[in-house]
Amino acid sequence: MSGNKVRLFWEGRQDTPSGIAHSVEPAVISRIYPHPVKPENSLWPEEIRRPDATPENRMCFGDNSDVMQYLLRNGYENRFNLIYIDPPYLSNQKYLSRIEIGDKTSPQPVERQVFRDNGPGGLDAFLEQMFLRLQLMKDLLNENGSLFVHLDWHVSHYAKVLLDEIFGSQTMINEIVWCYGGGTGTRRHFHRKHDLILWYAKGPDYTFNPQYRSYSPGTVQRGLTRVKGDRYKLHSKGALMQDWWSDINKILSPTAHENLKFPTQKPLALLERIIAAASNPGDLVGDFYAGSATAAQACEASGRFWVTCDNSPIAIDTAMKRLIRMPARPFTVESMEASSHETGKLVLKPLLVNDFSSEDILLQVGIQSYRPGQEIKPAPAFSYIDFWEIDLNYDGKVFNSDLQVVRASQRMDSDLPLQITARLKKPSTPIEIAIRVHDVFGDTVVAIARLNS
Repeated sequence: MSGNKVRLFWEGRQDTPSGIAHSVEPAVISRIYPHPVKPENSLWPEEIRRPDATPENRMCFGDNSDVMQYLLRNGYENRFNLIYIDPPYLSNQKYLSRIEIGDKTSPQPVERQVFRDNGPGGLDAFLEQMFLRLQLMKDLLNENGSLFVHLDWHVSHYAKVLLDEIFGSQTMINEIVWCYGGGTGTRRHFHRKHDLILWYAKGPDYTFNPQYRSYSPGTVQRGLTRVKGDRYKLHSKGALMQDWWSDINKILSPTAHENLKFPTQKPLALLERIIAAASNPGDLVGDFYAGSATAAQACEASGRFWVTCDNSPIAIDTAMKRLIRMPARPFTVESMEASSHETGKLVLKPLLVNDFSSEDILLQVGIQSYRPGQEIKPAPAFSYIDFWEIDLNYDGKVFNSDLQVVRASQRMDSDLPLQITARLKKPSTPIEIAIRVHDVFGDTVVAIARLNS
């Protein structure tokens, strides 16, 4: 604790993270080696080689308190250079993901609940959860590290008092105001069109790389010297960013290329700016309310390593598909929860094998039929497949995703190949080929076929 004598009190407050202490160990359920196969290329002619090294980037499914405590027990204390979180806002809303599946001429709407931000237990429980998790995040940060907490008007004032207590009010660097547009139907108050991003540093030597915005045409035309004298010159990179960001809008258009149909998705440009400002290439970044993995994508594009966490199956599937499509560097998917029972029904086509060379074969694999475990509307059952993956040598324990079959675009009514051909070494002994389907409800099903030597 910082020694700050100003504190919040609530029913059931515990002053140490021991209130959520669990020795939960994650299970590695997948290693993802992104090789996205799209409709225009259903043949993968290159030999698939799995790297020997374990992927450094990690995506975790489960309660973030369990994940953070596991990380602290396993060498991650003082390791993170930056943590960004976009936690629930206690907004009392139900967040839905709405997509359309089926034929483009007659698409069927599908509504999926991602989470309810209704704060079970009320404000007391919300504050207790945040208080304990913020302490864990502080322990994960190194001495040069920073925490960015993204909130809105509902609870940002409470969060700031908590952060002052945990980090110290003197370590508060900025209260960033992110302004955005968009319509609203209210007539009872001013339109609420900004979020707050609270930036706290763990120590005085925090990383900060100044960010710049382009000068306005008028400023470029007249220069600064006319107003401020000869000592002031225009900076070649532009004007230093202030703590008022109005140049990045929300993802408003339902057809926007960036729109993943995830209700709390933040713009990539916003995370790129935060990560560029408060970390350096090669640094480790954490996001423990990861949602659609915008932070992970920004890390991939800028050479940072990452650990993310979310407890929504739809969030995990959305994040996986997003990073596969990039394609990202290899990463693991780990679960803090027991495996759930598969409810869908997946039937594979018979394997077809042709010689490619004296050492290699062309293997044709495909899906014969799939039916989700959940009740579905009248539409081809294949339409409910989000994407599918292939493990070309399944060991029965960890699914090593060698190839991933995705749609041509983010739209769910675009074509998805149900059969592909891949090149691989002729096996010297029989091996198992596994296919895993991810459907639009966040459910997964695995089916296995045997390939003889």
